[in-house]
Amino acid sequence: GGVHVGIIGGIEEGLEQGLERGLEQGEVIKLISQINRKSKTGCTPEKIADDLMEDLDTVMNIYSIIQKSDADINEREIYDKLVMSAQ
Repeated sequence: GGVHVGIIGGIEEGLEQGLERGLEQGEVIKLISQINRKSKTGCTPEKIADDLMEDLDTVMNIYSIIQKSDADINEREIYDKLVMSAQ
């Protein structure tokens, strides 16, 4: 939904500013968890974005980190990589 649409933009402006805009880390990590689970079942980023009613660019950024990472990566590590990639 609307809360997650601006996540990547918020992270790109710096984590502190993103959090000040009401983008809670827990909500981002929950979204990462959902994308991670769906990607493991073979869902495409487009289907995941549609299923979760999220912005495709946001899903693609998270999805690409998941695809490039070890299978045992956790949501917190994905979150950290997402923040690092946005800087």
